[in-house]
Amino acid sequence: MYVIAKLEQGQYVYYNQNTKKFLPTDNHASKWTSISAAREALHKLEEKQALKENLLNSLTDEFQTQKAPVVSDYSQKFIRRSQEEVLAQVKETVLFLRHLGEIAGLLRKEISEADGAVLQDILHLAELGQPGIMGKVQIYNCLSQSRIKRRKAKDLLAIIAPLIPAEDNSIDLDKCNDALQNYLKVASARTYHFKDAQLKNNFKRYLEQSNGLRGQVDDLRDC
Repeated sequence: MYVIAKLEQGQYVYYNQNTKKFLPTDNHASKWTSISAAREALHKLEEKQALKENLLNSLTDEFQTQKAPVVSDYSQKFIRRSQEEVLAQVKETVLFLRHLGEIAGLLRKEISEADGAVLQDILHLAELGQPGIMGKVQIYNCLSQSRIKRRKAKDLLAIIAPLIPAEDNSIDLDKCNDALQNYLKVASARTYHFKDAQLKNNFKRYLEQSNGLRGQVDDLRDC
């Protein structure tokens, strides 16, 4: 007769097929009439044990993952803020999201006015008017301020546009972050390329030193 045994804590224990346990005495062991039958039973037992260990390891890994998730620096810093700081940020966030559509509408209006009424009035002044030197400087100053205001509105709209909910009222935060990073890349290296060769030859130098020239003009009367 053959039995399945293994060594535990310095002594042999014997497998009982009915209880599915190893017992300390061989008289409680299950017995097989041939070595091949005992080996087959041992093989099945080892397979079950391996399956049990894999399942246990899997559950352990999952538990450890859930128990110790990766925490961002932002979250760690956020929970250390004072209650007043958190309340202020939450209040500002709620107000911003609640008025997001209205804010976008105002920015679009500013852009439309700058590209429409203001630009057309100034172009017609250049076409039909006969201002003197100071008048021309004031007209330029008015045009410059209008375009700067328009650019600011376009930039703000580009920043907040990804946060405006889609038709299903959802916001994809990953897409918002990608859009913001792309905007920052474009805005940080913004340049202008002249479309007219003659204008480029005559005025390219003004873009290269526009800060100084704009400072002189800004001292004049606003439009």
